[in-house]
Amino acid sequence: MHFYYDIDTWEFYDLEQIPQELKNSIQVSAYTELIEMMHHKLYIVQKVYKVTDKEFEKRRKKSRESLRLFQYIARDINSIIARLLKYSIELSVREFKISFVVSVGDSKSSNFHA
Repeated sequence: MHFYYDIDTWEFYDLEQIPQELKNSIQVSAYTELIEMMHHKLYIVQKVYKVTDKEFEKRRKKSRESLRLFQYIARDINSIIARLLKYSIELSVREFKISFVVSVGDSKSSNFHA
Protein backbone atom coordinates (compact mmCIF):
# COMPACT_ATOMS: atom_id res chain seq x y z
CA MET A 1 0.00 0.00 0.00
CA HIS A 2 1.34 3.44 -0.86
CA PHE A 3 -0.11 6.73 0.24
CA TYR A 4 0.40 9.44 -2.34
CA TYR A 5 -1.71 12.15 -0.83
CA ASP A 6 -0.54 13.69 2.40
CA ILE A 7 2.34 11.32 3.18
CA ASP A 8 4.69 9.66 0.74
CA THR A 9 5.34 6.27 2.26
CA TRP A 10 4.83 2.60 1.54
CA GLU A 11 3.10 0.25 3.94
CA PHE A 12 2.84 -3.52 4.06
CA TYR A 13 0.67 -5.47 6.48
CA ASP A 14 0.63 -9.23 6.97
CA LEU A 15 -3.09 -9.68 7.51
CA GLU A 16 -2.70 -13.37 8.28
CA GLN A 17 -0.41 -12.58 11.22
CA ILE A 18 -2.01 -9.31 12.41
CA PRO A 19 -5.42 -8.75 10.74
CA GLN A 20 -5.94 -5.44 12.59
CA GLU A 21 -3.12 -3.79 10.57
CA LEU A 22 -1.26 -2.77 13.72
CA LYS A 23 2.30 -3.25 12.45
CA ASN A 24 3.72 -1.87 9.22
CA SER A 25 6.08 -4.63 8.05
CA ILE A 26 7.54 -2.80 5.05
CA GLN A 27 11.05 -2.93 6.59
CA VAL A 28 10.89 -6.57 7.70
CA SER A 29 13.46 -8.52 5.69
CA ALA A 30 11.32 -11.67 5.61
CA TYR A 31 8.90 -9.84 3.30
CA THR A 32 11.47 -8.24 0.97
CA GLU A 33 10.97 -10.68 -1.93
CA LEU A 34 7.20 -10.54 -1.69
CA ILE A 35 7.18 -6.73 -1.56
CA GLU A 36 9.52 -6.48 -4.58
CA MET A 37 7.23 -8.86 -6.51
CA MET A 38 4.20 -6.75 -5.58
CA HIS A 39 6.00 -3.55 -6.67
CA HIS A 40 6.79 -5.19 -10.00
CA LYS A 41 3.13 -6.21 -10.49
CA LEU A 42 2.04 -2.68 -9.66
CA TYR A 43 4.52 -1.28 -12.17
CA ILE A 44 3.12 -3.59 -14.90
CA VAL A 45 -0.49 -2.64 -14.11
CA GLN A 46 0.42 1.07 -14.19
CA LYS A 47 2.05 0.59 -17.60
CA VAL A 48 -0.95 -1.31 -18.99
CA TYR A 49 -3.38 1.38 -17.81
CA LYS A 50 -0.97 4.22 -18.65
CA VAL A 51 -0.93 5.58 -15.13
CA THR A 52 1.84 8.14 -14.77
CA ASP A 53 3.23 10.22 -11.95
CA LYS A 54 1.09 13.10 -13.27
CA GLU A 55 -2.00 11.14 -12.23
CA PHE A 56 -0.69 10.93 -8.69
CA GLU A 57 0.16 14.63 -8.66
CA LYS A 58 -3.42 15.47 -9.67
CA ARG A 59 -4.72 13.25 -6.89
CA ARG A 60 -2.28 14.73 -4.41
CA LYS A 61 -3.41 18.27 -5.27
CA LYS A 62 -7.09 17.30 -5.08
CA SER A 63 -6.48 15.55 -1.78
CA ARG A 64 -4.78 18.63 -0.29
CA GLU A 65 -7.73 20.77 -1.39
CA SER A 66 -10.16 18.29 0.16
CA LEU A 67 -8.12 18.22 3.35
CA ARG A 68 -8.16 22.04 3.57
CA LEU A 69 -11.93 22.06 3.05
CA PHE A 70 -12.38 19.36 5.70
CA GLN A 71 -10.23 21.34 8.17
CA TYR A 72 -12.26 24.49 7.48
CA ILE A 73 -15.53 22.62 8.04
CA ALA A 74 -14.14 20.91 11.16
CA ARG A 75 -13.21 24.33 12.64
CA ASP A 76 -16.77 25.56 12.02
CA ILE A 77 -18.25 22.41 13.55
CA ASN A 78 -15.99 22.73 16.61
CA SER A 79 -17.04 26.34 17.02
CA ILE A 80 -20.73 25.42 16.76
CA ILE A 81 -20.31 22.58 19.26
CA ALA A 82 -18.52 24.89 21.69
CA ARG A 83 -21.35 27.43 21.44
CA LEU A 84 -23.99 24.72 21.89
CA LEU A 85 -22.21 23.37 24.95
CA LYS A 86 -21.91 26.85 26.44
CA TYR A 87 -25.59 27.50 25.75
CA SER A 88 -26.53 24.10 27.19
CA ILE A 89 -24.56 24.81 30.37
CA GLU A 90 -26.13 28.26 30.68
CA LEU A 91 -29.56 26.70 30.20
CA SER A 92 -28.85 24.01 32.80
CA VAL A 93 -27.67 26.64 35.30
CA ARG A 94 -30.79 28.74 34.65
CA GLU A 95 -33.06 25.70 35.03
CA PHE A 96 -31.28 24.75 38.25
CA LYS A 97 -31.65 28.29 39.63
CA ILE A 98 -35.34 28.36 38.72
CA SER A 99 -36.04 24.94 40.22
CA PHE A 100 -34.02 25.86 43.33
CA VAL A 101 -35.92 29.13 43.79
CA VAL A 102 -39.24 27.35 43.28
CA SER A 103 -38.43 24.50 45.69
CA VAL A 104 -36.93 26.82 48.33
CA GLY A 105 -39.87 29.19 47.91
CA ASP A 106 -42.33 26.31 48.40
CA SER A 107 -40.58 25.04 51.52
CA LYS A 108 -40.48 28.55 53.02
CA SER A 109 -44.15 29.10 52.35
CA SER A 110 -45.09 25.68 53.77
CA ASN A 111 -42.97 26.41 56.87
CA PHE A 112 -44.65 29.77 57.14
CA HIS A 113 -48.10 28.17 57.16
CA ALA A 114 -47.17 25.44 59.62
